[in-house]
Amino acid sequence: RNKMSIGVYIFIYFSIGALFCLAIDMANTYFNNRGYIREEEVDLSNLERIVLTIVWPFGMFIFFRTLIKNLRK
Repeated sequence: RNKMSIGVYIFIYFSIGALFCLAIDMANTYFNNRGYIREEEVDLSNLERIVLTIVWPFGMFIFFRTLIKNLRK
């Protein structure tokens, strides 16, 4: 029986959060380069990145809810 410690779960949680934050940054850069959004709306501050890394499940929920709404139209 292989038991993972709480530290491993915390590491995985924050790793997924960091990847989610990276995806958001890449999407912002992509849409900015194509002229969909203005430059000043793109940049996330370091504090915003830290908060996004911590609360990424809420951000993912909002993303999928908005995506489903837009696909139904």
